[in-house]
Amino acid sequence: MRARLVLVNSNLTYEAVSNPNQVMNFPMAILVVGALAERAGYDVTFIDPQVDFKTGKLSLDDSFLDRVTETILKEDSDLYGFSCRCDAIPTALNIVRRLKKIRPDAKILLGGTQATFADMEIMKHFPEVDFILRGEVENSLPEFLACFKADGDFSGVPGLTYREGDRINRTPDVCYRENIDDIPMAYHLMKRKVEENRVIFVPIGRGCPNNCTYCAVPAFNRQDLRLKSPRKIVEEVNYFGERFKTSRFLLGHDHFMAKREWVLELCDELSRNERKITFFSMGHIVNADEELLGKLAGVGCQVLQFGLESMSENTQQKIEKNLDLKRVFPVLQLCYKYGILAALSVIVGLPEDKEEDLDETLAFLLKAKQLPTTLPEVRLLAPMAGTPAFKEYAKNISVLKYTGVFPAMLDTPTVILKDNRDLIRRYPTVFTSHFTLKPRYLPLSLVLEVSRSFQSLVYSFPVSALMALTDLKWGTCRMLRELKKWHRKTTGKKTKYLLFSRGELGDVFPKFLEDAYDKKGISFYVTSKMLKAEKRNVDAQAAYLNKLVEQDGAEIKNLFRRESLYGGLNIFNY
Repeated sequence: MRARLVLVNSNLTYEAVSNPNQVMNFPMAILVVGALAERAGYDVTFIDPQVDFKTGKLSLDDSFLDRVTETILKEDSDLYGFSCRCDAIPTALNIVRRLKKIRPDAKILLGGTQATFADMEIMKHFPEVDFILRGEVENSLPEFLACFKADGDFSGVPGLTYREGDRINRTPDVCYRENIDDIPMAYHLMKRKVEENRVIFVPIGRGCPNNCTYCAVPAFNRQDLRLKSPRKIVEEVNYFGERFKTSRFLLGHDHFMAKREWVLELCDELSRNERKITFFSMGHIVNADEELLGKLAGVGCQVLQFGLESMSENTQQKIEKNLDLKRVFPVLQLCYKYGILAALSVIVGLPEDKEEDLDETLAFLLKAKQLPTTLPEVRLLAPMAGTPAFKEYAKNISVLKYTGVFPAMLDTPTVILKDNRDLIRRYPTVFTSHFTLKPRYLPLSLVLEVSRSFQSLVYSFPVSALMALTDLKWGTCRMLRELKKWHRKTTGKKTKYLLFSRGELGDVFPKFLEDAYDKKGISFYVTSKMLKAEKRNVDAQAAYLNKLVEQDGAEIKNLFRRESLYGGLNIFNY
C-alpha cells in the first residue's frame, strides 16, 4: 500500500484580489516537497486554502481555522506537512493543534524559515509537532520519507528535529545542493486559476555572499550564492508564460545582480528568446552601472529593488552591510535615465540606530523621491530567529515587544484572526518576527511611527517636507515628533502611536506646516504653493481609491494597505 502525504499551504496573501499587478507567488517549497515525495512513492494531496479564499468560499472570520482544519481532515493521511514561513506559522500551528485534537495519531511535519530557526522552541511549546526538517530539504527529505515509510530510525536523517518518546533529538545540519537547475517542482498539484497577464514569481537562486546581521538568508540558504543557469530561467519563463498567458515576471532572488557576468549572460539569453517579457527583481548597488542597467532595460527590466537598509555609514558598519553609499544616488539617476523604477528598501528599528542615523536615512529618501522613478519603502525590522541581530539583542526576552504593528511582509490577512494574535502573544520565542526589538537609543513609538507615517509622507509631500526641513532647521525625526505634538494639541486625541495613512496625512500636514512656519516667523509662501500642488495629487489618488472601493468592495482597500512594491501599487500607499 502506498504511503500518503497531505501538504498544506498555510500562507494566505491578498493575491485573492484580482489585481493584475499583484505578484502570483506560488508555494514553491511545497511544490518541491510534493515532487520529491512522489518520486519516493507517496501519493500526494495539496490543500491550498488560498483557492477557496480567492473564490469567496472561505472568509476571514472566527470559523476560518476550523473550516480549513475540516478540509484537511477529509484527507486520511499518514503524514501532514506544513511549510512555515514567518508570516504563516501562527496559522499553521493553530491548524495543527486542531488537527491533532481530532486525529491524535496523525503525524505532523514542518519546514520553512521560521520552523528551521525556532525548531526547539516549537517542539517545546507545541507537542503536536512530530518532525521539523530544517533548511533546504532536497538532500534530506527523500531519506526522511524512506525512514517514515519503513518506520525506521531517524537519527541518520540530516537536518531533522524530531521526538523520540519524551526526548527531542536534533541531527546535524543538511548539506545543500550546489546545482539548483534540476530541483523538481510538482506544478501539476496546483489548482489555482491565474488571470491572464498576472505577474508570476520565478525563483532564480539561493544563498547570499553577505552576512548582514538582521538577515536570515545566509543562515537558511548558506552564504554560497547559487544561481540557476540563464538558460534554465528562460525555460521556466517560457513555461509559465505559455501556461498562464503572461509576459510579466518577478525574477526572485535577493542578489540578482551580484554576479555581473551572469547577469550579462541572462540578458543575452532573454534577447535571443522569442517570448519578450517584462520583469522585476532585486538590484545590487555594487554592480549597478550604466552598461548593466542599459542592458537590463533593453530586455524588459522594469523594476529593481535595492536593499539599502540605512543611509548612515555608522549603521552600515554595525549591521555589516557595508554599502558604498556614495554610489546610491548616481545609480538612481541611471535608473531614471533608462526608465527603470528603483524601489529603495530601508529598515527602521535596527537596534544600532540613533536619531542622527535615522535622520540621514529618511532625509535621503525625501531627496531620492525627487526622481519620479524612485519608490522608497520603509520597512519595520522583523527580528527573525537565527539572525545575528536576534541572537545578540534578544537574549533577554524583555526586549521583544508586541505592538500589533507588523512589518509589511507579516501584515497578511490571517494576522487579524484573534486565535492567531493570542498565540503570537503567548509564545514570543516561536513567533519572533511578529514582535519588535526594543531600540537601544530611540523611543519605540518613534520607530513605529516612522515605519507608517513617514512612508505616507514620502509619497504625499516629498518636496514640501524637504523644503520644511531646511527652513525650520529640523531633522526628520523631530518633524514627526512635532507633528504628533501638534496633532494631539489640536485634536485632543492622546493616541499611543500616531500612524498616519496617506489620506489622513493629506488633511493634516499642510495645516501643521503652516502653524510651524508661523510660530518660527518664517515666510510660508513658497512652501504653501508646493503643498497645494502635492495636495492635489494626494486628493486625486484618494478619489481614485474611493472609486475602486465603490466598484470592488472593501477588499480592494486592504490590497492597497499592503504597500506592495510591484506595479507601482505603493503609490496608493493608504
